[in-house]
Order: sequence, then C-alpha cells, then structure tokens
Amino acid sequence: MSQPKITFIINKIPYALTANDVEAIQKMPSADRQQLMALLEAIKREETAAQPPSTKPASAQAPARQNIDPDALMAQLAMQDRLNQKPALTKQSVYKWVIGITVGFFVLILIS
Repeated sequence: MSQPKITFIINKIPYALTANDVEAIQKMPSADRQQLMALLEAIKREETAAQPPSTKPASAQAPARQNIDPDALMAQLAMQDRLNQKPALTKQSVYKWVIGITVGFFVLILIS
C-alpha cells in the first residue's frame, strides 16, 4: 500500500516526504529532523491523551483520517508566509525617498 506524501515547511524549507522515503529523510538537515520529531512526538502524546479507552481491539478500529489536499495546504502555508514578510520595495516608496532626500539637500543648501 503506498502512502501519500506529506508536505510541510521547517525554517522556510519545504519538504514532501513519505514514511518509506528513507533517502529524502536522510537528506534533511539534522536540526530540521529534530524539530519534526519533537512536533510528531507532541502530536502523538496529544492523540493518545485525547483517545478514550476502547472496548474494540485495535485492528478492528477504522482509522479516523481526514483527506487534506496538499495543494490547499501549500497555498495556506504560502499565504501565511507572505503575511509574515516585510512589504517589497515599490516605485512609490523609492520616489518618496528620492524626493525626501532631494528636499533635505535643498534645505541644507539654503541653511548654509
């Protein structure tokens, strides 16, 4: 059974991995792997704490899994990244700076 790719971003570096993709996991920087492992362990702790004890055997339970569209997730992460970025330099801001500096020079020339 093939596993779906999970796409995530750590320190502004996107990763798309499956549990079977050992080579890609080994290529991840150690610091990023450690952050991912800490996050997954926290999720696992919350998952086990949130689940009530079950009377059914574990093999008879159907996994409660949401189908998350990876493209929608990447779009959401990209939008959040754009919100956290500084606004880009625009022509209008460049013109304001040039006019401000020019006026400042003229004022200094008139004062001296």
